[in-house]
Amino acid sequence: MSFIESLGKLNAEDFVSAIPGPTGAALVAAYRNGQDLTAMGLQLSMEPVLGISPRGNSPWPPDMFARLISETRLLLCTDDPSYTQLREELRSHQNVTAKVVLSLASGAIGSKLGFAAALTVPFLATIFGAALKLSLSAWCKSMNECSLPLQTGANQSLVPQLAEDHSDAPDGRESRV
Repeated sequence: MSFIESLGKLNAEDFVSAIPGPTGAALVAAYRNGQDLTAMGLQLSMEPVLGISPRGNSPWPPDMFARLISETRLLLCTDDPSYTQLREELRSHQNVTAKVVLSLASGAIGSKLGFAAALTVPFLATIFGAALKLSLSAWCKSMNECSLPLQTGANQSLVPQLAEDHSDAPDGRESRV
């Protein structure tokens, strides 16, 4: 079974509930109240809360969330060689859980971007959760169709405008899903 097939057996709440402590509790409560997961991740990146800021109360780099989304898109939606080893490692697990995915993905993506793996976990949980809530193929299509700004501010949104058509056909792009 491929990693993508294994991932498809999980759901959005598996990812947000995999985060321990007050951050996880806040994410689960917001998710259950119908909040958009991508918007939640963006909000976390713009305001250091619940103990997930890199240094004291300093904010994350302004492009951090966009970069995490971009790298997650490479992992989930393409055959980009920079994540071949991670895909193989995830494929080798018989029963992939959200915690396994978050642990391995945060290490690989965090290392590539220069972010501490543990600090990327809540953000990756919102990204993976959003992808699964929509469906992997629709999320990949929406990520291929929109361009995420690398610099964000309080008045900009990373929440992509999703296409009305959520078909599995990625219009000839490099999507694997």
